[in-house]
Amino acid sequence: MRSRPYGPIAQNAYIVTDLDRAIDYWATTLNVGPFYKFTPSEFVDSTYRGRPQPIRLHAAIAYTGDLQIELITPLGPDPSVYRDWLDAGRDGVQHHCVFTDDMDAAEAHFVRKGAGKAQSMSLKDGSKISYFELESANMPMIEVAYLRPGLKQLFAKIKRAAVEWDGCNPTMMGGTGEANNE
Repeated sequence: MRSRPYGPIAQNAYIVTDLDRAIDYWATTLNVGPFYKFTPSEFVDSTYRGRPQPIRLHAAIAYTGDLQIELITPLGPDPSVYRDWLDAGRDGVQHHCVFTDDMDAAEAHFVRKGAGKAQSMSLKDGSKISYFELESANMPMIEVAYLRPGLKQLFAKIKRAAVEWDGCNPTMMGGTGEANNE
């Protein structure tokens, strides 16, 4: 196995226009849930195509086995890789995410592979996210995520909730890091 500065694909993300409808589809059709629904977010130190740009979105995540499913709805008309996806009329997986403990090394790896950084942002806790475009416009983007301990713990909690989920209440409400059943 070749060495790489990131882990396996941990997430598939979908850009959706109606977050609640998408959650309902995943929960009722595919029995994936419960979804942890984050309060609408705006990131710190965000850039889009190399320029400072506020990035605002509404998102929800759940697990199916070890794979995290993320549903994202961009908020407002602000430019972002999410808005680009919708404006292009695309559907399906918008990006795959890999987690890393060395953001600089992981980003350098994708740049060496010919990918260009399209968007980046930081969370208030110091977690960092970057999105890379591959040469083929028909392929999903790659998200590289460096997660601080609190976010790792939250994801572990959401994963446990999926194992214990009885199929009722498909949404857990998020906020400041604690999940509360809706």
